[in-house]
Amino acid sequence: MGITPAELSKIHPTLFHMAEPDTWESIEKNGLLSTSALLDRFCVKAPERKKIELSNRRSSVEIAHPQYGKVTIRDQIPMTDKALERCLEDMTVPEWYRTLNGRVFFWTTSERLTRLFDARAYRGKRQTIITIDTKSFLEERRKSRIVSHKLRKYDL
Repeated sequence: MGITPAELSKIHPTLFHMAEPDTWESIEKNGLLSTSALLDRFCVKAPERKKIELSNRRSSVEIAHPQYGKVTIRDQIPMTDKALERCLEDMTVPEWYRTLNGRVFFWTTSERLTRLFDARAYRGKRQTIITIDTKSFLEERRKSRIVSHKLRKYDL
């Protein structure tokens, strides 16, 4: 049996997300979107979409749209195809990346967020840290498929 929203928000009252600093305006306007949702919204087509969505990004990728502006999609430096091949079952590496890019990720502790923030690839670079009240976020999420929850931003 899984954890209930009430239990999760009691254990982890705050959720954290680390984003590229130039994406805040888009997040505030359009919500926190997965890579796949961004590619949809920004009308990114193959072959560029395939490269971004189905394989490892060794560097961040900037995409632009006349209506939505510019956003940066973060790299995936910590992952390697070789390591994924060793551990994946019933899924190919491109299928893994498609699954991964269809989600938005949150850290449940400031310690885990700090580990990412201090990782060699991001150390010394500006980041936008978003904090979310878990209880109100989950309540709003339960009411609607579209989350317009108030986010708080910190530039670090």
